[in-house]
Amino acid sequence: MSSAILSIVICTHNRANDATDNVSTLAPQIRNRPVEIIIVDSASNPTEAQVLDRLSDIEGAQLIRLNRAGASLARNAGIARARGTWVGFLDDDVITKPDWVDAALRRIALSAGDVGVIAGRVLPRWPQTIPDGALPPEAIGGRWKMLLSVIDDTRVYCSTRNPVGVSANYMIRRSALDAVGGFPIALGRVGNSLASGEDPYVMDRIVERGFETWYDGTIVVEHKIHAIRLTPRWIAERASHEGAVDLRKIRSLRGQFVKAIKCAGALPILGIMRNFDNAASEYSIRFHHDLGLLRSYIRIRGGLRPEVRQPRRLGQSLERRRRS
Repeated sequence: MSSAILSIVICTHNRANDATDNVSTLAPQIRNRPVEIIIVDSASNPTEAQVLDRLSDIEGAQLIRLNRAGASLARNAGIARARGTWVGFLDDDVITKPDWVDAALRRIALSAGDVGVIAGRVLPRWPQTIPDGALPPEAIGGRWKMLLSVIDDTRVYCSTRNPVGVSANYMIRRSALDAVGGFPIALGRVGNSLASGEDPYVMDRIVERGFETWYDGTIVVEHKIHAIRLTPRWIAERASHEGAVDLRKIRSLRGQFVKAIKCAGALPILGIMRNFDNAASEYSIRFHHDLGLLRSYIRIRGGLRPEVRQPRRLGQSLERRRRS
């Protein structure tokens, strides 16, 4: 499909059933539309890979297999294969609404040439049963939902001053991706690691290049929330990883030092406050976030500056791979 407007990239690692649910819902929407689906198997085990093989039989879909796991690696492989002027990203465990493609193409058609990112709404699809040790959905607060990639906003607006969006449901103009060199490998999740942060990093870099970002609440997906993500242990680990990623996104050693000092000062207060609340409280989540940031700072204090920028040649490499 050389005239594709939108290339939808779905990266997956050992979640073939989720990816199958996603693609099966999405595939009917792309028929006779300038849209292609690219599934990237990020080094799944042989059993999962065998299930994913069936997805390549779907009209308008293609499968890429990588022998090395990593969310950013997988996204960059999808970008290199994409032929659309826009590249959409969906998590493997989301389910698109029946009008997702129509809403996405409508927003693309309305977007001026300086719009680089279009993000959509992400609703939670809670598990049907809540196991022992997990909290019910009504007990999950705003900060926890944020770490679950939930964005429940029906508005449509320019979000450039405060970019909104996660790669569970957003689209990026191809020229903007080329301008920033794709996704930074240092920030993407690898395997079962909960570290992330590449989504806002890429959006921030795109804005720095002069592009606008938009949020459109009519482009809707439901994000499956697996029961383990409703446990205090999961949210503590997730918040800790988020803290480490937030530190790595700071590109100067002085900035990292200042941030670490602020977190160190806040920790005692947060520790006291969380003792008067439950594990789902904002105080507890912020405590684990700041603790994760401090631990990461101590590990890199030897003078190694975490580098998240891509090599200058990456954008050119992606372009060469796309043309080949």
